[in-house]
Amino acid sequence: MRQTLRTGDVARGAVAGGNAKATDHAVVLSSTVPACAAAISLLRNAIRGFADSWRMEGWGPASFDEDRAADMALVFTELLTNAVLHSGCAPDDALVVRLALVGDRSRGSVTDRGPGFSTEPGAVTPRVDGGLGLFIVGRLARAWGVKRVDAGNEVWFEF
Repeated sequence: MRQTLRTGDVARGAVAGGNAKATDHAVVLSSTVPACAAAISLLRNAIRGFADSWRMEGWGPASFDEDRAADMALVFTELLTNAVLHSGCAPDDALVVRLALVGDRSRGSVTDRGPGFSTEPGAVTPRVDGGLGLFIVGRLARAWGVKRVDAGNEVWFEF
């Protein structure tokens, strides 16, 4: 797993929506992992560790408590699981995971080389083997979406 961690001051627009202030402190985690099941628990634990550290250092808003850090780790777990299971990537293909905390907002994303999918509302049909991942993402995240990028398909969320 290759990862990069940056900290520093950021300019407006670092988090989607452009609500960052020029004086906001930013912490950005960027990691490349293989598109395999083993990466899911590894990244979930890493994200939880970063989120807990941010919270304990006081970098996040007061509302960013232990439960919110757990929610963020769960959302990443769902997005990584979807990328591994449904993107069409081989286990040795790379997934790019990003997490940024700027001011009172956090934004995460998972990018794969898959074809993408529609986010049109539809009936959720629970299955015995799962199928509620994006429903969970929608319930926990403030906003989320899918966009095509040069590298493929990016699913993002904001808290």
